[in-house]
Amino acid sequence: MKHVKKENIDKENSITLTHQILLQQFNHRVLIPIDEIAEPYLNLSRRTALNRAKTHYLPFPCFKIGDSQKSPVVVHLNNLVNYINQSVAEEKSNWQKFQIEN
Repeated sequence: MKHVKKENIDKENSITLTHQILLQQFNHRVLIPIDEIAEPYLNLSRRTALNRAKTHYLPFPCFKIGDSQKSPVVVHLNNLVNYINQSVAEEKSNWQKFQIEN
C-alpha cells in the first residue's frame, strides 16, 4: 500500500476561497454547464464555448452527462477552480516581474 503524506491529502481536499465562492454561486452543484460560465468566466458566447468544449479547446476538460444530444456539456467545479487559481497565479507572477524593488 502506498503511503501518502498527510499534507498532500490536506492540500488535495482543501477548499479554497475560490471553491467557496463558486459553490455558492452555482448553488453547491459540482457539475457546471458550460452555458453558465461561457460569458462571465471565458468571455465567449454560449455557442463558441460549446464548440470549443466539443473540440477540447477550452483550458479545462469538459464532458457530456448522458448520451442524448440534448445532454448538457459540463465542467467539474474543481477544474474550473484550478483554471481560475492558475490564471491568478500566472498574472500575479507576471505583475511581480514589473515591480520595482526598494
